[in-house]
Amino acid sequence: MIDFIDATIPFENNGKIYKGYKVTKMKGNDSNKKYFPKSVKCRYGTSIQVVSVGEHHLRIIGNPAMFIQGQNVFGSDNIKALMFKLATRVAKRLKSNPSVENKLDWKNGQFDVHRLDITYNFVMPSHSSVSEWLDKAVMCIGSGKQLFSAKRASSSKHFETVLLGESSTYISVKFYDKYRQLLAKLKGNSVNELDPVMAELIGYSKCLLRSEIRLGNQYLKEFKLTKGSALTSTVLREHFFNKLFRTAFGTSEILPVKDVATLAKGEKLQYQLWLKGGDLKDLVSESTFERLRKKLLEMDLDIRSPFMDQVEGRSLDSYLQQNNIAEAPSFLSGTRWLFEPK
Repeated sequence: MIDFIDATIPFENNGKIYKGYKVTKMKGNDSNKKYFPKSVKCRYGTSIQVVSVGEHHLRIIGNPAMFIQGQNVFGSDNIKALMFKLATRVAKRLKSNPSVENKLDWKNGQFDVHRLDITYNFVMPSHSSVSEWLDKAVMCIGSGKQLFSAKRASSSKHFETVLLGESSTYISVKFYDKYRQLLAKLKGNSVNELDPVMAELIGYSKCLLRSEIRLGNQYLKEFKLTKGSALTSTVLREHFFNKLFRTAFGTSEILPVKDVATLAKGEKLQYQLWLKGGDLKDLVSESTFERLRKKLLEMDLDIRSPFMDQVEGRSLDSYLQQNNIAEAPSFLSGTRWLFEPK
């Protein structure tokens, strides 16, 4: 699904859709005026940022799924239908009347895209296995020269987000625990206080590992994807998985038999305890732990955290297959919580 878009669309307006501006003095006597976007709110309380680009175009920045349907767990990757719906609602809230030609351009994908975030949910055995996948990814994931970072909430011992190229304006990838993200947005409120459909959706998200690819302006230009008409569902999925395939997910953490044979008797016992989920740091002295860890690092194995039972024997990327993408649950279909293009 499309989770974020930055695009400039044909949109007849008075050229004054903005929230202030600043003037920057350039070399010589030239100056540059920068207009700041204004927020347009939807009935769900979320906002889209908009700003005039002259009197014939409007730049729209934000999360279309949240603005249109009020949730971004599931949604659409039909960019033309999505932009038409988004632009129509924005126009209504701005009390503006775009021309018939404008609306035809939206329907036909005749608009410029500057950034696009594509997301898919992958089904995991349980919520604990989502946490375990992310913990394991922190130890062994990589992608060439892109900077790696990971985040976790202070209340959790598990990592909740893994990022590669977070500050990149070209392309980046992020994996995260969607369920924990949704709970954090409740800000202490009870799930029982929500609309029943949303409450059910939060429960449904427990087994979802979220993956997000951000395509920056430079990437879109390089692959000639700056026009909405070029960004079909098939193209989006192709570029999403091309990025995943270029990401190094490491190897299984189970040692080959030949490597296990090189361990001393005590080390084999410690290794077996670790495989069964034991945290060796609580079972052996610090010096013993570090000595074994150093030895196993030479075999591409890191025992900093307990072995994850539910991803045992499987590589991280084995879960990220197209046939493992979660479909929107039936209880969302036909409700205002899911935009389904005709």
